[in-house]
Amino acid sequence: MIPDTLEYAFHLDLSEKINKHEDLKDKNLKETFEYMRELRNSISHGNKVSIGFQKAIDLQGFFRHLSVKFDKHLVNHFFITEKLFNKD
Repeated sequence: MIPDTLEYAFHLDLSEKINKHEDLKDKNLKETFEYMRELRNSISHGNKVSIGFQKAIDLQGFFRHLSVKFDKHLVNHFFITEKLFNKD
């Protein structure tokens, strides 16, 4: 749902592959988001989930990368920015 909104409403490209962990390296941004959603749902339903430290770090980096990418995309394509100069 959220990746679809990012792709179709904001035209954000989610085909980039940034993951370094062996289990995640073939997943693009959209697939990684869906993986995280399924992982969260599994935990919230009381299922036991095991994630190693390196995989957790990679997933945290994914969220950081996605949020920065979305922020830059919004600023570049949807906001009007003005440069202010000192008029001394």
